[in-house]
Amino acid sequence: PKNFQLFNNGIQQYIFVEGESDNVFNSSDFIEFYAQKNDGALDSLLYVNTPFLPNPYYSLINDTAVYFLTWNSSLTNNRMQADADVSFSAYTPNAYFFRDEVLEFHSGYYEGKTDNVGGTDSRYTKSEGWFDGNVINLGGSASYNLNTTNRYLGGPASVIRTLAVGASKSSAIAGNDHELKIDYNGNTLVDTMFSGYESNRFIYAVPTISLGASTTNFLFTSINAGFISNRTAVSYINVKYPHLPDLENKSRYLFYVPEDLSQPKSFFAFTNFNASGVVHVYDLTNSRRIDVVTSGSMDSVLIGNGAGGEKKCFITSDGFITNITSLQPVSATAQFTNYSSLAVDSAYVIVTHSSLLPSAMNYKIYRSTNSYGGFHNVLVADIDQLYDQFAYGIVKSPLSIRRFCDYLIDTFPTIPKNLYLMGKAYHMQLARNDGASYNGDLVPSFGNPSSDNLFTSGLTGSIASPAIPTGRLAAKTNADIDIYLNKVQQYENKATNPPAEWMKHVLHFGGGTTSFEQSSFAAYLNSYKTRITDTLYGGSVTSFLKTSSAPITINTSDTLQQFMDEGVSLMTFFGHASASGFDQSIDDINSYNPLPGHYPFMLTNGCYSGDIHSADMSTSENYVINDNKGMIGYLASVGLGVPYALNYFSSEFYMQLSLANYGNSVGSSVKYAMDSIDANPSTNPLNDPIIMATSNEMTLHCDPAMIINAHKKPDYKITNNDVYFDLTQVSDSMIVYVIRTNVGKATSDTIFTQAFRTFPDGTTQSYLSFTVAPKYKDTIAIKIPWDFTKDIGLNKIRITLDHFNRVDELDETNNVTGDITFIINGGDLIPVYPYEFAIIPKDTVTLKASTSNIFASPRNYIFQIDTTDTFTSPLESGIVNAAGGVVSWKPSSFTFSANTVYYWRISPDSTSAASGYKWRESSFQYIPNKRGWEQAHFFQFKNDGYQYVKFNRPLRRFDFVNDIKSLQCKTGFAPYINWIDVAYKINGSLEYVSSWAIPGFTIAVFDPVSNICMKSISLGPGVGLSQQGSVTYSAAGTKENAFDFYDNDSINRASITNFIQNEIPSGYNVLAYTQENHSIPAYEESVYQAFELLGSSQIRTVPSMRPYILFGTKGDPIGSAEEITGDSLSSIIELDTTLISSWNEGYISSPVIGPALSWDSLSWKQHSIDAGISYDSIVVRLIGIKTDGTEVTLANFSTLQLNIANLSTYAPASVYPNVRMVAYMKDDTLNTPPQLDRWQIIYTPVPEAALHPPAGYFAKDTVQEGDDVVVHLP
Repeated sequence: PKNFQLFNNGIQQYIFVEGESDNVFNSSDFIEFYAQKNDGALDSLLYVNTPFLPNPYYSLINDTAVYFLTWNSSLTNNRMQADADVSFSAYTPNAYFFRDEVLEFHSGYYEGKTDNVGGTDSRYTKSEGWFDGNVINLGGSASYNLNTTNRYLGGPASVIRTLAVGASKSSAIAGNDHELKIDYNGNTLVDTMFSGYESNRFIYAVPTISLGASTTNFLFTSINAGFISNRTAVSYINVKYPHLPDLENKSRYLFYVPEDLSQPKSFFAFTNFNASGVVHVYDLTNSRRIDVVTSGSMDSVLIGNGAGGEKKCFITSDGFITNITSLQPVSATAQFTNYSSLAVDSAYVIVTHSSLLPSAMNYKIYRSTNSYGGFHNVLVADIDQLYDQFAYGIVKSPLSIRRFCDYLIDTFPTIPKNLYLMGKAYHMQLARNDGASYNGDLVPSFGNPSSDNLFTSGLTGSIASPAIPTGRLAAKTNADIDIYLNKVQQYENKATNPPAEWMKHVLHFGGGTTSFEQSSFAAYLNSYKTRITDTLYGGSVTSFLKTSSAPITINTSDTLQQFMDEGVSLMTFFGHASASGFDQSIDDINSYNPLPGHYPFMLTNGCYSGDIHSADMSTSENYVINDNKGMIGYLASVGLGVPYALNYFSSEFYMQLSLANYGNSVGSSVKYAMDSIDANPSTNPLNDPIIMATSNEMTLHCDPAMIINAHKKPDYKITNNDVYFDLTQVSDSMIVYVIRTNVGKATSDTIFTQAFRTFPDGTTQSYLSFTVAPKYKDTIAIKIPWDFTKDIGLNKIRITLDHFNRVDELDETNNVTGDITFIINGGDLIPVYPYEFAIIPKDTVTLKASTSNIFASPRNYIFQIDTTDTFTSPLESGIVNAAGGVVSWKPSSFTFSANTVYYWRISPDSTSAASGYKWRESSFQYIPNKRGWEQAHFFQFKNDGYQYVKFNRPLRRFDFVNDIKSLQCKTGFAPYINWIDVAYKINGSLEYVSSWAIPGFTIAVFDPVSNICMKSISLGPGVGLSQQGSVTYSAAGTKENAFDFYDNDSINRASITNFIQNEIPSGYNVLAYTQENHSIPAYEESVYQAFELLGSSQIRTVPSMRPYILFGTKGDPIGSAEEITGDSLSSIIELDTTLISSWNEGYISSPVIGPALSWDSLSWKQHSIDAGISYDSIVVRLIGIKTDGTEVTLANFSTLQLNIANLSTYAPASVYPNVRMVAYMKDDTLNTPPQLDRWQIIYTPVPEAALHPPAGYFAKDTVQEGDDVVVHLP
């Protein structure tokens, strides 16, 4: 038992242990100690800026004190020593002791100093606390009676202590605005003046005779000295006076014994003490348990002197000692938690109530083990244990959490990243004396108005900013936590809730009563809009602004309903509010039906809108703890809101959320916003009580670790519906409008947008637009010039965002549209019969063409026919006037010659020299009694498909392609050259721009035969390399037209050497150019030798800080390469050279032939133009085309198979209604291809049809959207 210790308020108490000398705690043994209720002493740790407590007798929290019994190995723990001295005869009886009589008041709570709008500091200040609820108004008074019985008139003076606080401040008076007079028993104690919310403590010594014989009256008067307001509240009255040894029939009595140096001990013979059993006096100052001798009505005791100073003593008897019937362990193990052993980096701390632990632990599991949850280091603390461990057992004390956090900050490797208070709190002034609020106060808050930020503000040197990002969930039940956890899991699950447009949607609501307020609030919101729509958030803001003077505007917009149902990322309100609503209503939150996870975060700037600590259900609680509805988080003030201060905070919060702290937790954005306010001299909270109150009272009602829809990378997306056309606005061009969307991070990158067009004739053209990438959504216009020779008909266009993959995105697969078709109508017409290259069986025919606009008005059309496509002197011409549809003309001046090819063409008749003709041409051949297809005249081959073979019209022969292309390359150093200009082009078309590796080299490699460049094939951004070892961060599988290499160290330079030596085939042409500040002078010998393999003679002498370009051929001698080196740092150098291909094989591909009812025969003819022995080879391939477009190679016919009579055995028409032919040709010696003279297929064609409205048709003249349209043609 000697090991026992007892603690209260962190101080070891002196105890008396009966029977401890035998070192056994027997059944008859006991521990005896003096205990007192919890008063205001510990509240001193909660107050700021006051040297004394306004009410030290009444706790802000509760009056229950907790004593902790523990033990250690020491044998010298604090003990109350027994004093059995009863030698009274040697001492003179003392005539008095001091009685300390206290009258304290706690019937009313006073919030302390108010600012100029009526708000108060959340921190406890010197005039705040529990005082007399009957305030003394201007000119009024309050009378109190204090017991002063059994005064001893022969002793020293008495001392009066009292405290009164100002409860008002007149804004019209700068100085003193209160006068307080205090009288006792008709004597003036003090008459003083003071200003505002001063806490006035008065201590005066007075003659004991001036006190009342039984009671002393105290009169507090608020003097009307011309003041406007003079409200005063009394906290306590304390009189310490000399008292006769009459204990007033009490069973417990506290008294004070003055030091008496005239004798070693003070001898008291007490009378009128109500005892039951053995009596002891406890000298609490000197820790002694003194025996008392009772004799009749007298109780005698000796109390030692000589220790110095007054002794606080207490007398009672065994019968009135309170027996403790049970002990409660502080935990299941009866030990405090050793949090230092749980130290983790970047801790995520949950403080909750034991009743909520089941769901809190589920929350911990999600946050610590789920990838979407963040793999946090989660620590869960039970608030009941924190009360014991950090607040001396004072239940509901905010010291429990504040000192716990202070301990974690001091002992953990890093400051915790999150403090999540999981449980409902009530304002302490409500919980102090109301049982329902006290019991419902599961995890308390701090201060008045309640401030969760106060738990950690100042712990790391800040002013108002919390040291740890802090949030709360005002959960009353486990079900509340489960509801919110489900919403968080939906919100953060990127698999089911991937980046989408709703995550960029921001709604602003502006309130206000007057037009001035409305315009001011709108201006605040517009400044936030400017911030949130820019980098990095890239939001899209829709505003709903109040314009009437009505107290509340009801917003029932269908637009709002649509937004809320589809999802909104952030909602911000600025206006008048309360805990239950706003002056611009957003309707009942339950009327919206958001998709799972599509929940907004709400920032509210208004009064009391964040008050989650009241008994009534607040808007914040209703919005956040709402199953599959409402908000994911709510940030607002629990107290009064002042517009300018709210704007300071919201401006900083928007800055953090959208830029400075983008991608991090909302709790940290709140903290950093307050850090910025603390650090700014113009907004320092110490200089402005309203800003201090705003910083303290902004309450985050959500998980502080939650991230509001931020993304690590941009994500550009486009669909077919995002493209539309204007074919009429500009006379020389069409406009393609492209709506580009970024559902990811908004950056200032510039990207290429490509429009890839396919003309009706199958040819293609690419158009590039280089613009700043969209922050969220924009529309760009790409101007495409008209090409009247091939525009008319069905066109296709495909749009690609970030065409060169220069921006690393979340998703690279959503950057391209499908083919978007559009029709360009013209006034010309298209030959339709005989079809192109047809064989007709008769020597006369009616030529037919179809207008591109079948409803065109009647006009003149001209036909021409000839045996050559030059039509220099047509065999016959004719003019036909016809309406839209089929236009027909029959040559009549001649008959066709057998086996002769005829060309015919048609155009709208020209009305002016400026407009000219728009000819459309076709050809056919007359073979008696045959139908089919044939190209038998050289000019008929001009529009066939060619690969490495070209149609040489002047020489009327086919040649292999020896193409000559221009190659341009430009480089330099920034800032003298724009990065977009560091590039290379072929025939003016951009092939590659900028680089993935700066500083370093870009190398492009070209096949000498085809001039096609080698492709860098990316292994993906996570690898950062291509298959060939160059640097690239494009999406996996992306092919690029050059290879980038760093050259700033030997490892990277080894990659260049390996690439040149092992990846580039001999004979291939190579372009290499520097990117920024290269390291050429520091190259190893192996690198120099590698460049010399490309023909370089200057690589060893290129100075640093100079741009350099090389174009050479691998394997050519040193000195053969073209090399350019800049003269200075600012030089911009440019290479302009040629690429020449040298082909010895290729092919000619026929158009599609058919459809056929049956295939009959195939024949073809060729010849060589080589002199002497020919090394030519040629094969004609027959390709069948199924009805679904699938192509199948059916046969390859050599020069030994020039006539195929039974074609249907190769190509049954029922399976292959269409065919085409490909002539593959090769010459390894002279590079002169075999000459294809003709190829022919005889077949039975299916009937032709064309729309011809003049023959009559019928259709409804009006249809509704969704109706079927049926057109009847004769």
